[in-house]
Amino acid sequence: MPPPARGLYELLITEALRADLSTLPDRLASQERPLSSADAPDRLALHVARIVKRAVATIPDKDRVAKGIALARDLIALIDSRLAGC
Repeated sequence: MPPPARGLYELLITEALRADLSTLPDRLASQERPLSSADAPDRLALHVARIVKRAVATIPDKDRVAKGIALARDLIALIDSRLAGC
């Protein structure tokens, strides 16, 4: 079996990534496929986790735990409110 082609398989194509992909040289091509409902929970969770990780890493050390926990609580509350009644 041949090795898989090189690529970014688990990334959602955000506006920023789409802009980067548009600058690929002609010898390289990007391939996209729509996000399936089966893959959505995993891919969206990975995407949000990366953003949260970067955000928490920017908080000064002395405040990182408390502010990180507060951020996590706010995100969870937002998710709960958006999904209420689903």
